[in-house]
Amino acid sequence: MKPYKAEFFKRDFTLRAAAGIQSPELVFDYLTTEKTEITLPGAVKIARGDWAHVTDMNGAVIYQGVVMDTETDRTTTVNVAPLMSIFDVTTEIDRANIGKDLEQFIADTIRAAFVENADDHQNVQGLRVQAGTHTKGAALNIKSDVHDLMDIIVRALTVYNVAVTVELRPQEKAIAATVAKVSSAGRVIEADLPNVIEKNVYLMDTYGSLNKATYINKDDPAQRAVYYLDGETGEPTETPKSRITPVFFKVEYIEGAEDFALEAEQRAREDLTPEDFDNLIEITVHDGDKLIPPEKIRIGEIVTIKANGQSWQSVLTGYEKTQNTHKFVFGYVRVDLDKILRIERRARA
Repeated sequence: MKPYKAEFFKRDFTLRAAAGIQSPELVFDYLTTEKTEITLPGAVKIARGDWAHVTDMNGAVIYQGVVMDTETDRTTTVNVAPLMSIFDVTTEIDRANIGKDLEQFIADTIRAAFVENADDHQNVQGLRVQAGTHTKGAALNIKSDVHDLMDIIVRALTVYNVAVTVELRPQEKAIAATVAKVSSAGRVIEADLPNVIEKNVYLMDTYGSLNKATYINKDDPAQRAVYYLDGETGEPTETPKSRITPVFFKVEYIEGAEDFALEAEQRAREDLTPEDFDNLIEITVHDGDKLIPPEKIRIGEIVTIKANGQSWQSVLTGYEKTQNTHKFVFGYVRVDLDKILRIERRARA
């Protein structure tokens, strides 16, 4: 049994408690920020909102998060959400800045809500935010200047491969958040090799997906734009070479746009373009696997997965870790109903 250490810090980074743990079962899902459970021996005093920091015997970080609730009996059960879950809030945004620089827009929104807020009690002590890359011309189809920040963060990953990474640095009394496009290492995973304990491939059926969108200028209803998903190129266009049938369509108003044609084009790209990684692929290996090293594959990294004589591209969006195994979760599809509903609720916020 490998020993691990769980440390819990107050919001000012003062150590509140530390305990040795064994056989942790840790879950991280970028798309849903679901909670994971940590069991500590004996009664350990921990408060909701504390920072959690789990490391292995060599000091390598295994998991970091924020304490959501605790229960103490003979042992202490702590429910922890990922650090980035603090961004799962509805806040004010400036949609006009999304297309100027997507990473800077997200960084500025986080900074306005949690670093430089006029309500000092709302600011998160030690939080530092920076944009590591710069994506111009992005369109996330956000219809209001009040929106769920975590939904924007997820859309940035699924549409533009821009990820937010958050790291707790207790010694520096800091939390470092970076917004940047994830570069691909060109990694190939051979899922049929003996080192893979288990694999599961779920490919999304695209039947029923939107392939036509009509946009009407609410300020001038005579102005409208109709876009189709081209059956040959897979791109949204007003003049398709090949139509997709049956037609699945929608009609939508655009209001207050400075440039209606540009806004319609951006929304069509968001609404009609098929997601590149419309799949769910799970690969389980032994912890410490050398061929597929868990510590070297980052959230947002694009990989090629080969299995059963076929090949797919996907992107790492989560993981599940036990004492002896590590399950990689690739793709933007979720089949668990609770996860699907959580993503949908967030998008409507």
